[in-house]
Amino acid sequence: MMRLVFAALCALFMTMPVMAGQPGNSMNNANNGALRDGMLFGQLSTAEAVPLGAIDVGGSVGFFDDANAVFGHFRMGIASNTEFELRSGIDDTERGDDPHFMISLSAKTHFLNREDYTVPDMALSLFGEYYDVGHDANVWILGFGLIGSHPIELSSNVTLTPYSRLNFRAERLNTSGYKDSDFDIGLNMGVQFAPTNRTQFYGEFQIDDQWGFITGVNFAIY
Repeated sequence: MMRLVFAALCALFMTMPVMAGQPGNSMNNANNGALRDGMLFGQLSTAEAVPLGAIDVGGSVGFFDDANAVFGHFRMGIASNTEFELRSGIDDTERGDDPHFMISLSAKTHFLNREDYTVPDMALSLFGEYYDVGHDANVWILGFGLIGSHPIELSSNVTLTPYSRLNFRAERLNTSGYKDSDFDIGLNMGVQFAPTNRTQFYGEFQIDDQWGFITGVNFAIY
């Protein structure tokens, strides 16, 4: 059902009216010290969801082809095996001096529980992202991701959990006098290190339009 809803939204998203413009001018407007492609938030979580009513917060930094990013996150369990997440921060590109605002909203459902080393935890996420990429320019992203992970117990209450996400998304660049839409696929692969039940550290590689490395920390505060 979630995939059918996403397909309909993508069809609407990709067929929005496109204003005529010169490609050269559009690139000048969009890249006036700005990012051309989004996806700077990465995954930075396993397939398991925050428990119902629980709250997690944290912060992360990312280093990419032509940008760096700093952002924080807020996660809350909104149903059994389902969480809501808000992320926001700034990115700084190599093509300009001014940092730009970015924000992400997502929901993740943990639909398959692991079985002893045979089947990993699996989850499906839906996400929307917005990037301010310069004067009169922005990037909107709508997509879904398939997430897999499996914890490895190192000692009592200490785990190491490899995870990955394959995402499919529609991107829309809006600039003054020009608009452009695209469909992309990306892969994130990382590991979560949990020295306690309430603290987790992340390291993640991204293979996408923006290749990079992201690291962060998460705290279970409630």
